Amino acid sequence: MRKFSFFFLIFILVNNLIAQKLHIKNYTSDDGLPSAQVWCSLQDSNGYIWFGTSNGLVKYNGQEFVTYKVSDGLVSSVVLALLEDDGDIWITTDNGISRYNGENFTNYALYDSLNFDIVWCVAKFQDCLWFGTKRRGLFKFDPDKVGEKNNGFVNYSEKDGLPLTSIFSLAADNKYMWIANSQEGLYRYDGKDFVDYTDKSGLENKSLTNLLISNSTLWVGTESNGLFKYDLKKLSAKVGRAKKVINYFPNDYIYSSTAKEKRLFLGTRGNGFIYYKNRPMRYTTDNGLINNLVYSILIDKENSIWLSTNKGISKILSHKFLGYLEDKSVLSACEYKGAIWLGTFENGLIRLQGDKITTFSTKNGLLSNNQISALTVFNNELWIGTFGGLNSYNGKNFKQYLEKDGFNEVPILTLLPVGNSLWIGTVNSFWKYQPHKLANKFTLFTAEDGLTNTYFQSISQDNNRIWLGTPGGAFCYDPLRSGKKFIKLSADDGLSANCVSAIFKDNNGTLWFGTPNGLNKYEPDKAEAKKKFAVYTTENGLSDNNIISINQTGKYLWIGTCNGLNKFDGEKVIKVYNKKSGLIGNEFATSNSLFLDTKNHMWLCTYDGVTEYIPENDVPNDILPPVYIEKFNMNDLLITDRKRLVFEHYRNTAKFSYIGLSFKDEADMRYKYKLEGYDNEWSEVTEKTEVRYTNLNNGNYTFRVLARNGDGYWSETPAELSFVILPPFWETWWFIGFSAIGFLALIFAGYRYRISHIKREKERLQRIVNERTTELRGKNSDLSEALANIKRLKGLLPICASCKKIRDDKGYWNQIEVYIMQHSEADFSHSLCPECAKKLYPGIKLDKK
Repeated sequence: MRKFSFFFLIFILVNNLIAQKLHIKNYTSDDGLPSAQVWCSLQDSNGYIWFGTSNGLVKYNGQEFVTYKVSDGLVSSVVLALLEDDGDIWITTDNGISRYNGENFTNYALYDSLNFDIVWCVAKFQDCLWFGTKRRGLFKFDPDKVGEKNNGFVNYSEKDGLPLTSIFSLAADNKYMWIANSQEGLYRYDGKDFVDYTDKSGLENKSLTNLLISNSTLWVGTESNGLFKYDLKKLSAKVGRAKKVINYFPNDYIYSSTAKEKRLFLGTRGNGFIYYKNRPMRYTTDNGLINNLVYSILIDKENSIWLSTNKGISKILSHKFLGYLEDKSVLSACEYKGAIWLGTFENGLIRLQGDKITTFSTKNGLLSNNQISALTVFNNELWIGTFGGLNSYNGKNFKQYLEKDGFNEVPILTLLPVGNSLWIGTVNSFWKYQPHKLANKFTLFTAEDGLTNTYFQSISQDNNRIWLGTPGGAFCYDPLRSGKKFIKLSADDGLSANCVSAIFKDNNGTLWFGTPNGLNKYEPDKAEAKKKFAVYTTENGLSDNNIISINQTGKYLWIGTCNGLNKFDGEKVIKVYNKKSGLIGNEFATSNSLFLDTKNHMWLCTYDGVTEYIPENDVPNDILPPVYIEKFNMNDLLITDRKRLVFEHYRNTAKFSYIGLSFKDEADMRYKYKLEGYDNEWSEVTEKTEVRYTNLNNGNYTFRVLARNGDGYWSETPAELSFVILPPFWETWWFIGFSAIGFLALIFAGYRYRISHIKREKERLQRIVNERTTELRGKNSDLSEALANIKRLKGLLPICASCKKIRDDKGYWNQIEVYIMQHSEADFSHSLCPECAKKLYPGIKLDKK
C-alpha cells in the first residue's frame, strides 16, 4: 500500500526555496462554485467532497459542482460547518441546522432558542451531536428524542456550569469534549461537569479560534498568540497545563486545523497554510495558493489537501513535481557545489541554494545573459555555454574564453566532459578543449575529419566514441578509426529524420536518438543495412513526435518533447505528464533540458520555467476509485425512484450518467461499461461519463460500469443498475394464449360453419337431385311412352296401297305424316323429289347432286 509520508518529503526537502510552486489546482466560480467564500469541507463515506459556501451547499464529484440552496430545502444558503453521521450530512448555517439523507433535507429550527441563530460548529460526543452557536451557547441533539419537547435539543448554559454564550469550536474524543470561546477561553466536558481550562491551565489568550484532537494531543489555536497544546495523557487532575507552541508563528490567527499521521496542518487568517512537524513550513499565494485566508482544511482519502479560502478552493496534490522560475525560459541545468544552476534564455545564470536564489549576469563576468544553453562540471569548475561564448566558474570568479585563448565561436549549444577533455558544440563548429596541453588547447574538427555538417545541438558519449546530433544527421567520432574520424548516420540508415536533436545512452548501453519525427532506438546489428533504427512515435503513445531531450531514472527513460514529458519503458509510453499533471511548462527547450542531480532528482527545463521531479514521491495512486451511476433516464425522463424499475415497451431509450471518484487527476479518469441483455462484451475504455441506448427490446437488463484512475487502478466492483422493459400487450403470454384460444375457436367455428354449410349444400343438392330425379322420371316416362310409340311404329302398320294412308289404332285412316306426328315428336317439311318434279314440272332443270 502507498504511504502518506511520501508527500511530505516534498515539504521537508524544498520548503525554503523562494517562490517554489507546489502542484496546486485552484477552483473558483469559473469552475462552478456558487461563491468564492468557502467556509468548510468534508469527504463523505462514499467519496464525494462537500463544501459549505456563502451561497449554498456544494457537492463535488470531480467533474462538476452541484449546489443546494434554500430552494432545494436547505435552511439557509450560508453553510458554516459539516459533519457526517450514519450516512447523513449535518449542515450548520447562519440560520439553524439542516440534515441531508441523500435525497431530502430535514431542517431543525422548531426550538425557538435555536431558530435564527448562527451555528458555528458541530461535533459528536457520547453518541449525540453537539452544536456551538454564536449567541445561544451549546446544544445537544439526541436523535432518540426527536418529536419530544424541543424536538430533541437540549441547551447548556451558565446554570449547567458553562458560562459561554458564543462557541466557536468543538473537539471530542472518547472521554471529553472541549469547548472554545472566542472571548472567554477553554472548557472541558466529561458528560457531567464543565471544567474551566483557561487561566489555570496556562493559556495566555482567551480568544480561542480552533480546536483539534490528534494523537492524544489537544491543539488550541488563538487569534494572535499562535498555537497551544495539551498532552491529554497527562490530564489526570481536573486541570492540566498547556504547553505553548509559538516559536514559529506567534502572531498568527489560527483559523483551521487538521492532522494525519502525526502531522499537523494549519490554516491562518491572512498568512496562508502551515505544515507542522517538528518545525513549520508555510505556503502562501507565492507558492500558488488562491488566497492566504484558510477557513478549513481537508485531507482526502488520496492524501490531497483541500484548502477552503476566502477566494475559492486550493487543492494541493500529493505529487512529485515542484516548479521554480515561473514564466522564465530555462534552457539548461547543472549541479555544482551543492547548488542547482539554471541557464535561462534572457535572465542570466541562476543559482538555487538553500533559501536563496542568486542571479549572475554580465556584471559578474558572464559573456552574455542570453541563451545559456549548456552547463556542465569539468575540472571542478562550472562551465557555461552562452550566446556570447564560453565561461567557467570556480565558485568565486568567472573566466571568459576568447579568441586570444584559441576559441572564438558563438553561440555555444552543448558541452560534454569526457576524461581530461571538454567537447564543445556550437552553431558553426565542433571543438575539443584539453586544459592539460601546454599549447593549442582548443582543437577544431572540420570536413577533413569527416564532419560535413554544422549546428551541433546535442552530444553524447558511447565508450570511447562521441556522438553528435546535427540538422543533417548523427555523426560518430571514433578516435581509433583510421582516416576520417567521423562516420554519419542519416535517414538513409533508417533514422526517422535527418535532424537529430537529442542523443542519449541508457543504462543498458543502447543509444537513443531524438528527431522531429519520433524517438529512434539504434540497433546496429540488424541484418537489414538500411533499417538500423526502431522508431517510436505518437502511434506508440508519445505525446509529440518532436523529441527535444532524453534522460533516465531507474529503468525508465524520460522523453522531453514540444508537448509534454513521457515516461517510457523502452517499448511503450507508461504515462504522459504536462501542466495539468504538475509540470510548470509543456515545451522543453534544448537537448540539455533534462538534468539528473546527485539526489536522483531530475530537473525539467521548459520555456515556462523549471520543474523538479522527485522519483521517490512518484508513487502510484493505488486507491481503487468508487464508481456510481448518478443519473438514469428513460426516454429523457429522469428516474429518481430506483426501487422498482419496470417500464412499458414504448420506454425503450435508456441513458446512464456515471462517475468515478478520484481527485488526484480528475481528467485522467477512464471508464468501461456493459449493458447485459444487449452487449456481449465490455465497451472500449472511454473518458465519457454517459452512454445512451436506443430501441431496446423488451427484456431484463443490467447496466454495469467500472472506473479507472490516472495510474491504471480499476474499481473493485462495478456500479450496477437493473431494469425491465415489458413487452407490448400483443407479445404477452396471456395475449398470445388468449389469441391462440381465440384462433382455435375461430378455426373450430369455421370448421363447424363449413360442416354446416356442406350439410346445407348437400341437402340443397339432394333437393335438386330429387327434383331432377323426379323431372327425369317424368321425362323418362315420356321417353318410355315415346319409345313405346316408336316401337309401335316398328310394328306391322296397315297402309293403303293406293292413297298410302295409314290406319291408326282406332281404325281411322290418316295421312302417314299425321300418324307419325301423333306418335312421335317429329315435324315435317314439304318438298318435291326429283321424279315428282319431272312429272309435275317437265321443263325444270335439276341439280344432279
